Amino acid sequence: MAAWEWLRELPPQRIAVLAGGFLLLITKAADIITTALRITHHDQEKNPWARRLMKRHGIGAGIAAVGVMFLITWFLLMAVVWLTDIPVVSYLFLAGALTVSAVQAGVAYGNYTGRPNIFTRAMLRLFALFR
Repeated sequence: MAAWEWLRELPPQRIAVLAGGFLLLITKAADIITTALRITHHDQEKNPWARRLMKRHGIGAGIAAVGVMFLITWFLLMAVVWLTDIPVVSYLFLAGALTVSAVQAGVAYGNYTGRPNIFTRAMLRLFALFR
């Protein structure tokens, strides 16, 4: 059996879960990498929770903590969605994953360019509610 043959035997909802999970991982990695490249002082971070982590534990440790929290959440969510094996749950997961991935990609792009975009402006308005 070829390396990707097992994919052909999966039902469509399982492929949807794998695709959504993959997109979440890739876009969060892009967000983390661009944050690490852009941030030189914790006050540059716009997310108040991440800023607090960076201020208390350092920029690198704050970024790592966000990454670890994401991975724990990702593994738990993937396990629950995979084990339920209910098509509606799988497709709802994919819809949510596409939405979150779009936001994460927008944030990563904003980090990379240094300019706000539709996603980063929306996040800034959201963060302003928590001040």
